[in-house]
Amino acid sequence: LSDAALESVFVALAKNNIAKESVEPLLADIMGGTEPDEAIKAASSGQIGAQELSERVQKILDENPELVQKGPKACMGRVMSELRGKAPGEQISRIVQQVLKKKEAV
Repeated sequence: LSDAALESVFVALAKNNIAKESVEPLLADIMGGTEPDEAIKAASSGQIGAQELSERVQKILDENPELVQKGPKACMGRVMSELRGKAPGEQISRIVQQVLKKKEAV
């Protein structure tokens, strides 16, 4: 595994082009012979945009109102079980908090 390949992976991670959960399988692909740029492109294609992410979080919480009653940690656990690797965890957490605040305001 070359320094350049590692640098490419960590640059993509720093730019939020890939989720941290995809780093290990991505490195395995590169070590298996896949070109770093090709592996990063494939990993980033699984990412979803902010609008879709927000809609999916809203749907998950709408379908599971009991989670909203249990609190943010329960909501995050359920949302992450479906969206892990699709977006950075910090972004998912922010959106979960936003959705929960909207639900409290209603």
